[in-house]
Amino acid sequence: MAKKKKHRVISLRTSHSVIYIPVTLLLGLFFLAFLTSRLYLPDDTPLLETPLHEYQQLDNSEYAIESWVYNPRDNRMEVAISISEESDAIAPDITYRVAEKTQVGSNTTNTLKIKEVFKDARNIILRIEDIPKKWTAVSLTLTYKDETLTNNKFDPEAIKRNENSVDESEETATELKLYCDYRTVKTDNSLKDKSANDYSKMVAKRNLDFQKTLLQELAQYMKLEEKKQKQLARDIEVLKEDMTYKVESEKADIQSLIESKLDQIETSKETISEYLQQKKMIQEKEKKLQEQMQQMGDSE
Repeated sequence: MAKKKKHRVISLRTSHSVIYIPVTLLLGLFFLAFLTSRLYLPDDTPLLETPLHEYQQLDNSEYAIESWVYNPRDNRMEVAISISEESDAIAPDITYRVAEKTQVGSNTTNTLKIKEVFKDARNIILRIEDIPKKWTAVSLTLTYKDETLTNNKFDPEAIKRNENSVDESEETATELKLYCDYRTVKTDNSLKDKSANDYSKMVAKRNLDFQKTLLQELAQYMKLEEKKQKQLARDIEVLKEDMTYKVESEKADIQSLIESKLDQIETSKETISEYLQQKKMIQEKEKKLQEQMQQMGDSE
C-alpha cells in the first residue's frame, strides 16, 4: 500500500512540471517577441521631415529644400537649398548646425559635421558627414552669423513653429529648422564630392528643368482659358437665338447676361495676355540657363 501512495505523489509532481514548462516557454517567447518587435513591425512614429520645394521664412529671405540625399555607404548627406527670388537678401551669411535624434541624451556630441560645398546668389549646397548607422531623423538649423544659437538640441516641435512662423506682430524668424526622416529620404550609394563646376551645372540644370515645368503649366492654363472663351461664345449665341422668342422685359435680362459673359471673355483674354508675358520672361531665363550650361561644358 505504501508503494502505491508514493507512485501517486510522483505522478502529481510530474503533472505539475508538464504544465509549468510549456507556460514558461510561452511567456518567454512573448517577451522575446516584444523586445524584437521593432525589427519587423513598421515604425509608426510621426514623420519628421520638411516638404521639398516649399519656401519657409527666415528673416527677410525664404528658403526651400530642393533635394536631400543620403549615402548609407559613406554615412553622408547632401542638402541642396534654394533662396526665393522674391527674397530681399542675396545669399546672406548664415551658419548651419546639424543634430541627429538618437544622439540626444547620449554621451556623444549633439552635432554632426557639416560643410558648405557650394554657394551662389540663390543656391546653397551642404554636405553632412558622420551620420550614425542607425539614425532616425536629422535636423538642420539655419541662422544668421550675428545670431547666437542658445539651443542646439533636437527639437521636433520646431517644425510646427516653422509652419506658423508668420504671426500678427509680423516678427521675422531668426532661426529655421529643416528636417529629414530615414523613412522618406532619398538614398544614393554613388553620392560623392563634386567640383564647383559640377555643382554649378547641377544647379543650372535644376533651374532649367523648373523653367520647363513652368512653361508646361502656362501652356495648360492658356488652353483652359481658350476653352473657357469658346464655351462663353457658344453660350452667347444660344442666348441671342433665345431672345427672338422673348418679350421685351425678358430680352433685357438676357441682354444683361450676354454682356456679363462678354466681360468674362475680355477678362480671360487679359489673363492670357499676362500668361504670354510670363512665358516670354521664362523663355529668356531658359535661354540664359542653356547658354550658362553650354559655357560650363566648354570650360571643362
